Amino acid sequence: MQSQSPNANEATLHAVDYWQVIKNRYGVILLTLLLVFMTASVITYVMPKKFESTATVQVKPRTPGITVLGREMTESSGSGLMTQQFFATEFEIIKSRNVLVKVAEQLELPNKWGYDKETIFMILKGIVDTQNRRGTDLIDIKVRHTNKEDARDITAEVAKAYKNYRTEIEGRDSERALQELRKAVRDQEDKVEERRKLLTTIVRTKGIIPTGADSLYRNNGPDDGGAAAAKVSLNKIEEDKIQLESQIKSLLNYTSEQLLVYAAGLDLPENIIKSLYPEYLE
Repeated sequence: MQSQSPNANEATLHAVDYWQVIKNRYGVILLTLLLVFMTASVITYVMPKKFESTATVQVKPRTPGITVLGREMTESSGSGLMTQQFFATEFEIIKSRNVLVKVAEQLELPNKWGYDKETIFMILKGIVDTQNRRGTDLIDIKVRHTNKEDARDITAEVAKAYKNYRTEIEGRDSERALQELRKAVRDQEDKVEERRKLLTTIVRTKGIIPTGADSLYRNNGPDDGGAAAAKVSLNKIEEDKIQLESQIKSLLNYTSEQLLVYAAGLDLPENIIKSLYPEYLE
């Protein structure tokens, strides 16, 4: 106890010193607190009121693609579900120039606010905020502005412009994908016609009587082998054609987002969508 007594006495002396300082500076401390409170009150009173409006949009996840003539689409080809960067990309699209400029034009903000388009764009970019609801595919678009009508109108118009922008981009890319598929079908039809002509030529020039399970003649000569091979090739091309036609019918039921992802994964010559899709995601 004797060894702890000096430490206890020292702590007591420090406490007494602190209390003495507080007593001597009581007025200054109280005045400082009062000034801080008054300053905060004045700033709060002077600052203009801001109203917040929120719109919620749903962004559906990507769905896996389908098989194209034996080639399966994988996540690496663009058919996977949402990536970690997906919502960050959508946030940038919502606050992009293409979307916000359309909002300014639709609401006639340059005339209403008296600023040029570039200034309006910077203002909108500063007051528009986006946030993903955790665990969902919902995006909240929030706008804070001193005028509650402007906040409400801007929020609704941003959501509308974002939807229209995505629909326009996806529709254009989907149409390109369908054109590629139609071209592939036409190519298959041309190949079928070529094989049919080849088979007819062989039959006429060689005087071949068709043989096989459906024929009255069961013998097979050397010329019959060429005709049989041509027929097998013809049947294979016709099967490919039927498969392509079936896929086109299935694609007509796809959404714009699904068609865009599907087109990016097609392994076709000069597939522009496949090269532009990563840039679209950025």
